[in-house]
Amino acid sequence: MKVKLKDVLDSQGQNQQTGEMYGLPNIVKLQLPGKIAYALGRLIREVNTESELYQKTRNELFDRYGQTNEQLVSTIKSFIQMQLTEIGVEESEGTKTLTNKVVDFFQNMGLLGRDMRTKIIKPDQEENYKKEIEEMLDQEIGIWYNPLPADTFDKFNISPLDISLIIPFLDEPKDEVKLVDTSAEGSPQQ
Repeated sequence: MKVKLKDVLDSQGQNQQTGEMYGLPNIVKLQLPGKIAYALGRLIREVNTESELYQKTRNELFDRYGQTNEQLVSTIKSFIQMQLTEIGVEESEGTKTLTNKVVDFFQNMGLLGRDMRTKIIKPDQEENYKKEIEEMLDQEIGIWYNPLPADTFDKFNISPLDISLIIPFLDEPKDEVKLVDTSAEGSPQQ
């Protein structure tokens, strides 16, 4: 089966703020018949393999285009000191204190991380990094998986969000889906 890497990663949706999981992680919690559970187990194995490879490649790109917070802080301190020297202020304990206060300000504003090992993308490399990530996410990959019929989950209580994240792994529905407007004025719609 051919599918975009982005769809594979999206199938394991997670809310970054709450940590709540969507898609496959929710669906596999259901009590499913053996045949469906087995098929989803194979899909999860493929998805996990692709996700791990993506994370490894993403980390390599981060190493290529990024710098540690420690390197960035050092660059900022050097820049501030250079600017002070240009306007005739000689290096002293006062300028060092000022430089440290500027760095603290950036950290307090969330513009710099506090963990000096944290990596961030260099500002002049953001476009290159984004381009490579987008190209990687947009590529079609082959996974060993036979799509399940779209109606496989008809008997289960699955949220629209969860099902929407696995649509790339389902066959097209055989029957036309009709939406019904249940308001007093509404009539069935297609």
